[in-house]
Amino acid sequence: MSDTTKKPAGSSLFLPLIMLTFAWMYLGTVLWPQPKQALPEPAPVTPPPGGVVNPNASKPFEFPPTPTESLVLGSASPDAPYFIEASFDTRGAVVRKLVLNRFGGADALGRTTHAPLELIPETPVNSAADFHPGSFELTHYVGESSKQPLDDLIRRQWQSRRETARQSDGRESSLMIFTTEVRGVRVTKTFRLTEGDYHLGLDITLEKIDPAVKSFRYQLSGPRGLPIEGDWYTQTFRNAVFGVVDNRSVFDRQVIDMRGTLMVSQGSSPAIQKDLTPATLLRYAGIQTQYFASVVALKDPEAVKFRNCQATVETAQLRGRVESCDPVAGSLVLRPEGRPTVTFKLTKDLISRWTGAPERGADMAVTYIWSPEAAEDTFEWVAIDMVPGDSTHPAFVTDATVRLGTTEIPLEDGPVTHKYVLYNGPAKPGLLSQMRGNSAVDTGVIAAYSDLKLDTLVDYPSPFGAWFLCGGFSKVVILCTNFLHGVLGYIHLVFPYGLAIIVLTVLIRLMLFPLTRGQAISSMRMQALAPELKEMQAKYGNDRQKMAQAQMELYRKNGINPLAGCLPMLLQMPIMMGLYFALQESVFFRLAPVGMTWIHNLAAPDMLLEWGDKIPWISRPSDYGGFIYLGPYLNLLPLFAMGLMVVQQKMFMPPPTSDEQKQQQDMMMVMSVIMSVMFYRVPSGLCLYFIVSSLWGLAERRLLPKSQPLASIVVKATNKPAKTEKKPGQESIIERFQRFIREAGENPRT
Repeated sequence: MSDTTKKPAGSSLFLPLIMLTFAWMYLGTVLWPQPKQALPEPAPVTPPPGGVVNPNASKPFEFPPTPTESLVLGSASPDAPYFIEASFDTRGAVVRKLVLNRFGGADALGRTTHAPLELIPETPVNSAADFHPGSFELTHYVGESSKQPLDDLIRRQWQSRRETARQSDGRESSLMIFTTEVRGVRVTKTFRLTEGDYHLGLDITLEKIDPAVKSFRYQLSGPRGLPIEGDWYTQTFRNAVFGVVDNRSVFDRQVIDMRGTLMVSQGSSPAIQKDLTPATLLRYAGIQTQYFASVVALKDPEAVKFRNCQATVETAQLRGRVESCDPVAGSLVLRPEGRPTVTFKLTKDLISRWTGAPERGADMAVTYIWSPEAAEDTFEWVAIDMVPGDSTHPAFVTDATVRLGTTEIPLEDGPVTHKYVLYNGPAKPGLLSQMRGNSAVDTGVIAAYSDLKLDTLVDYPSPFGAWFLCGGFSKVVILCTNFLHGVLGYIHLVFPYGLAIIVLTVLIRLMLFPLTRGQAISSMRMQALAPELKEMQAKYGNDRQKMAQAQMELYRKNGINPLAGCLPMLLQMPIMMGLYFALQESVFFRLAPVGMTWIHNLAAPDMLLEWGDKIPWISRPSDYGGFIYLGPYLNLLPLFAMGLMVVQQKMFMPPPTSDEQKQQQDMMMVMSVIMSVMFYRVPSGLCLYFIVSSLWGLAERRLLPKSQPLASIVVKATNKPAKTEKKPGQESIIERFQRFIREAGENPRT
């Protein structure tokens, strides 16, 4: 039997607080794993036949020429009927830039750029100015057994033409059509952008022009360079996401955190690969950040069979000490801590930006890519940027994409066409229903995204869904989250988002008032019985069974159910967690200010004052992920929110009556400090919710009837008519548990 002799009435909050803290820490490890400083092995160099090493090994690395022609569909104007502007290049027939004109852009600190959001920037993060990798590239394999695709399709100039079409619903569509021929096959990529859509249609058409050709196999890559907003406070960087249906017709979504993953070679040695069986259907694959996603989805999953799906790192970073640097030869040797040296090739662009070569022993962080010009038997890492080691973090610059490799596609006399949907928009597509005015999205378009399973990018049950309780609870939280998203949208029709959060919090607390009021009264009753409990402790000493029996009898006489406080807490959890995730996911809080205050982004910390990024362990970018890392700003709202929590504890906890109770209260104060650090970088919108909810709790407790002392509450409960004794079969679960406690005390086991 548990020890209840010294458990004070005022410490009833201790167990819930501990449970909440550990639950939060566990969720943090599942939802936001800490970034890993993954270090690659030294790049091997294998001589080709004849023993001749690549003759360019002693020269600075030069990238291929930049594209010669750029083509655009849509518009970047927020008043245009198109919601997307997509820029293409004839070299490789790829997307170079994609703009969402209804959403504003934000920089790495979470501040507005006063420009439309570039979901796919023209120059990816930390990429050299003379190298522009494209998105949605198409490469091809030679034979069924080939592991690495050839990249000649992304190096050649494609023929292009532009067309315009009218949809059956009257909307205009603009088409960009690229055509080329490779190994006896005519390949056509048709991009289609329609007014009011948040996706590009992509048709890949294969038609043999050489009768000897029997089949074709290709690889389609995903987006590159999705921006990270507020890298110092966000918990979600670039995640690879896959949606598949197995041979039992069961859908499964997998999210892969790509931070710190080893750099790989254009998909030949993928960091993470998922091999697909012939019975497995791919629904979508792409890259997701906290608020946005760029995803390749299939219109007809059964029309295209994929051999594998790969999540590959395209840009990564390595930190170490400089062993040697030769700008003339274009080489750099870096020694990571505890690892062998790694040799990088240097680009001419990087060398031209230097004011002086780094000295031997200097602590540097090198951003690098895989050489697109490396010979088949020669492997090189190419450095595209280099900064002091403590001024950045690998999680900030690691770029990733997905690569989808098909099986062999039989080619008959006619063309073969595969249709894809390139979705580019909020990671939660259902939020598009809240767009208003000239930004409103047709309900049919949103329903089409749901049919493509894109609503599972965010709304997907817990990874422990096989466990009924956890999976069922996750579904309830998702339902609450989506409901509260809708409520927030309606409230925003009247109030700005800052006030909308306050109004929604008040509405939630009003709805939960009967539960929380009963919980508060029960707590006050237990506080009023504290003197009697202390007398019992002195009377029974270390006899725990008699103490437990007497304590339960005292509670029964005074109408107190010690387990009744658990039910309100359990009922509140899905609603409170739903509100938390609604505020965490809402794309509309991005860059939304709060009136005349200093808060300019409800999706970011309030950033009252900037104290810089040079403070060791506190604000240096290299210390990101550390427990006491706070970032470069002083944030006031989380400190105020945690201060309110401390005030609540001081106001409503009785003075300690034993050393154990004092230790528990001291532990709660320590936990408050720890939680202050954990919540320091949460968005200001969430802080508003915490503050308003805490103020409501304070007012709720203060406004309980106080015209009579606490003891009178117990007296009223005692003077209630005695309840008719229930038969065992009529008892509730809590009453059965109480009866079990009493009987155990009366009939102790020998």
